[in-house]
Amino acid sequence: MRLLQGTPDARIVNVSSQAHRLGKLPLDDLNWEQRRYKHTSAYAQSKLAIASYTLELDRRLKERSLGVMALIAHPGFSMTDARSTGWISQIAGNLIKPLIARSGLVQSAEEGALQPLRTELARSAWRRLHRPRQLAWLQWGTGARALASATARDTTLAASLWAQASEATGIHYLDS
Repeated sequence: MRLLQGTPDARIVNVSSQAHRLGKLPLDDLNWEQRRYKHTSAYAQSKLAIASYTLELDRRLKERSLGVMALIAHPGFSMTDARSTGWISQIAGNLIKPLIARSGLVQSAEEGALQPLRTELARSAWRRLHRPRQLAWLQWGTGARALASATARDTTLAASLWAQASEATGIHYLDS
């Protein structure tokens, strides 16, 4: 933290997704021990947890006037193997992926990796979600600012998630 504090305009950028808007954070069952596991719901939950946790981190950094900002980046729909074991593989396998890649409707993995870097380097960064430009479900380009979901911005939920993470890891960094 000392290195970050000594760096002007220091930022911590965590990668989430617009899928966080579909997620729920049942604090009594974050590890899916009481519910039937669904990979798409688990993905959305994990992205919501990242968004919520990052906003709580930013709040705690700001509260302590540490001069460090925490931001969320959404890379956009990128052609990666992240879903190679999910429903896309089960339904379409390798048949549809080449068609999607050639369609121009999605970006390459390399282009997707640029969004977190753009967020990090943005001089006018807000304490909000940064994502590619968007038209319907298509996402591309240099980025735009977006407000994280109301659930992600719920400070009570975020503080509870922070407490659970601290308890689970034994790391009590920036605890109130």
